[in-house]
Amino acid sequence: MSNLFAFFARFYRFFLFLLLEIISFYLVISYNRFQNVTFFDYAYEVSGKLFASYNNVALYFHLRQSNDSLLAENARLRSAQLSSLYIDTAKTKKLMDSIYKQKYEYIPARVVNNSVNKENNFITLDMGSDKKIGKDMGVVTSSGIVGITRSVSSHFTSVLSVLNENFIVSAQIKETGDIGSVYWDRKDPQFVILKDINVKSRIRKDSLYHVVTSPHSKIFPHGIPIGTIDHIEEKLGSKFLTIYVKLAEDLRNIQQVYIINNIMKEEQEKVEKIDKDK
Repeated sequence: MSNLFAFFARFYRFFLFLLLEIISFYLVISYNRFQNVTFFDYAYEVSGKLFASYNNVALYFHLRQSNDSLLAENARLRSAQLSSLYIDTAKTKKLMDSIYKQKYEYIPARVVNNSVNKENNFITLDMGSDKKIGKDMGVVTSSGIVGITRSVSSHFTSVLSVLNENFIVSAQIKETGDIGSVYWDRKDPQFVILKDINVKSRIRKDSLYHVVTSPHSKIFPHGIPIGTIDHIEEKLGSKFLTIYVKLAEDLRNIQQVYIINNIMKEEQEKVEKIDKDK
């Protein structure tokens, strides 16, 4: 112990200088907007690169799982091609290619950081504005939804996870057509809650129901899987059911995702703004 005190007594000027430097740096960052923005932009880039390096090692041990996911996605995409469909000539006389218009584009990205055990969970992707990624784009896997993009730097993107108290998305029960909203109650990372479904809904507690994104979402295409209904609670006096949905995607193990760009989102928002301003 005496040696420790002697060490600090000998070098106390250095430690005092270091402490004052830290305090000065903190004050400059906190009270100067330009320095604050510059510092956090740089910190975000550095942390993203560190997470990417760490993830390279982790990804090596998940190659088989990632390959399985890619194969499943490839199968889904192949099934959606026109060559995998047929035309019922008894009902349709002519097919016009011009009816097919691009609305959504999918951009592959890799997860370099992820959290699931906090109240406000975020995911970091190795894709940024240099690849035309922006704010408020949907993020999914081949299994289901993951979140919505938030902060974007040149090479990295922060995603508001489904497991975040601020996340909410319009959802639909596929089998009945009922539309509500999905949010996380900050408890189990495998479950979310579907609200705003009337107690008079045609839902039967002994049947299997799939919850997907609704047609009302501007961020996600209609029909992206969210999960399956696990159990339903009906509170006395309430007009709405509390429905627990088991997520289709296990967010604890995601490695690769797709960022969804709604090409027509800006046009739709402009039209809706005109109606609001009238």
